[in-house]
Amino acid sequence: MAGKPSLIDQLSVRLSAAIFAALVVLSGLWMASEYADFRATSEQIRADGEARLKNELHQIVTDAATMIEYERRRTEDRVERILRERVDEAHAIAMRQIALFGSKMSRPDLEALIRESLRPIRFNDGRGYYFAFNTDGVEQLFAARPELEGKNMLGLTGARGEFVVRDMLDIVRAHGNGFTRYYWTQPGKPGNDHLKISYVRALEPLGWVLGTGEYVGDMEESIQAEVASRLSAIRFGEDGYLFVTRGDGHSVVGPHAGRNPFVEGNKNAADLMRRFQDMAKAGGGIVTYDMPTGYGLRPASKAAYVRDVPDWDWTIGATTYVEGDNALLAAQAVALRQGVMVKLAIGLAVATMLGGVMVVVIRTVSRRAARDSLSLEGALTVASEQLKDIDLGGLSFAEHQRFAEAANRLIAKRRDAEQALSERSHELERINDELERFAYVTSHDLQEPLRTVQLFLQMLERHLGDDLDQDARDYIGFAIQGAQRMRANILSLLNYSRSGGALLTPDTGERSI
Repeated sequence: MAGKPSLIDQLSVRLSAAIFAALVVLSGLWMASEYADFRATSEQIRADGEARLKNELHQIVTDAATMIEYERRRTEDRVERILRERVDEAHAIAMRQIALFGSKMSRPDLEALIRESLRPIRFNDGRGYYFAFNTDGVEQLFAARPELEGKNMLGLTGARGEFVVRDMLDIVRAHGNGFTRYYWTQPGKPGNDHLKISYVRALEPLGWVLGTGEYVGDMEESIQAEVASRLSAIRFGEDGYLFVTRGDGHSVVGPHAGRNPFVEGNKNAADLMRRFQDMAKAGGGIVTYDMPTGYGLRPASKAAYVRDVPDWDWTIGATTYVEGDNALLAAQAVALRQGVMVKLAIGLAVATMLGGVMVVVIRTVSRRAARDSLSLEGALTVASEQLKDIDLGGLSFAEHQRFAEAANRLIAKRRDAEQALSERSHELERINDELERFAYVTSHDLQEPLRTVQLFLQMLERHLGDDLDQDARDYIGFAIQGAQRMRANILSLLNYSRSGGALLTPDTGERSI
């Protein structure tokens, strides 16, 4: 048995190793699960961030485009409102002067006073001015072209053949005031087909038609400038802003407003501008890019949503840095690492505690199993000598009790076998005694006739004496020798029955049964 490992020690070591391996595997699976959750959460955060950013940028651009469309549609309404306001102001000035000086001045002097009072007035960024003509179509005031004053303008036609002054007179005669639309040349711009709106109102005390006009294009540019100013003020998030570029690449709104990468030769910025315009013309969408250098902004990853404003030849977009989601992911990674460390510490503490408890339990069970083994060993040693049953009450485990029960059954069988053997031995001793008595009686009874035969043969040999021939003497000798051998065999049988040994013939010493 020397050199053989202990079952209890082997069991303790292997169970401890199994527990440690299980804890390692469970820890590895847990860490893998945590990492998989982190990856899934990160991807979800990234996807949610991209979707949220896209929706946010899309909504901002949509709101801006809605405002642009609203303002664009209101261009003519605004033109009409401004024109009406300006003409009403001029009408009020003229009526005030008529009220003050009408009775004190001659008609020509009063007309000159009103004419010169209105002549220097400018509005709409200096584009707007007043004109007036009488009911005969003779120009009374033309602030922009005073050389036309005093001339009859009834035959004046617009770029598309419309009679401008005549139409204005018809409106005043019919309604007292109103708007007219016609196409006219515009200073500083090519062509003569520019839409112009005019508002006219009757100045009845003088018999004049007082009015002013505005090119829709000029008003649209003013509205665009107002819209651009409002868009420039819009900020969202930490670094988000709106930008607007024209089709020729000129920046209208944004940190590089007033610059044109196509003209400046900034290739990176020009390429980005083309990407914006291509995406806008394709229906709008998200463009991700790295901020090009040269515009005073830090280079970093950005995202923009762009769309087209075709009526104004604008590309409008909202852009912001995408660092927010990266920062969120980094913060989550830090939180995950901290959480993993805390959970790992807790797991190690729990594993250590469980491992300690399991070792204590294993050692306790091992000692009880060892005590059972020692008890069984001692009981079996005693049982091998005394055939004493093993006490089952001192054993702790059912397996050991079953083993002891099996041993007790073997002991009981051995005890029964020895009892049967003892009884058989007593029976054999009795039989041997009877056989010995039988052999003694038999040998005694058999020796008596042999002695008689031998005696009478000897007496016959002496009585006959010389009368016996040699053959007769030999025959008698043979008979006597046979009787003697028979008697020796009976004595040997008697000795054998007494000693249980082999028979020895007295004459030859040979063994016989």
